[in-house]
Amino acid sequence: MEEEAREAGLDDLLAMVGFEASRLGRMLDRLALLLRRRPPRCKKTPLSAFVDAVADRARRTIEDAEVVVEGGEQRATPVQIDSEQLETVLLELIRNGVESYKGAGGCVRLSGWLAAPGLILTVRDEGKGMSAASLKKATEPFHTDKAQASGLGLPIAMVLVHAHGGKIDVQSAVGEGTTITVTIPITESAGE
Repeated sequence: MEEEAREAGLDDLLAMVGFEASRLGRMLDRLALLLRRRPPRCKKTPLSAFVDAVADRARRTIEDAEVVVEGGEQRATPVQIDSEQLETVLLELIRNGVESYKGAGGCVRLSGWLAAPGLILTVRDEGKGMSAASLKKATEPFHTDKAQASGLGLPIAMVLVHAHGGKIDVQSAVGEGTTITVTIPITESAGE
């Protein structure tokens, strides 16, 4: 009996070590994204297919992700983007949104459209939102208010968006959720 208890304790310890090793590996992969700064490799991509593919991937790879794609006016328009890098941006932002409402229900809304400054992508969650103090620190690596988060999502997104010549705007209020708007400049010829 005592030996069984010891083995059960060892099994629990090994499971915890495996979980932590996996979590650390994911964190190192995400940290590498901050350090590897390759220029965007842009190619013509239909906006609607891109947004839909990101939403599908988020549903498959982020636990508890409920992602709703909202329409934009020119969703069928092809845009000149690095879809791999911008998918990483959106997945990081969606992951943050899911973590903010995890356990409480909710969804993340994803939309994309073309407007005067270029390509506009928004990720809006129905989570707990951020205080003004947290909002000021949100782009600092490793800053997080969540117990199981690395604090790398928004900094990774910022690096990749800036590589595209774009910007990120974060609007949040406690109890009201968060809306993150990514703006990527698109030239006239790129959107044709």
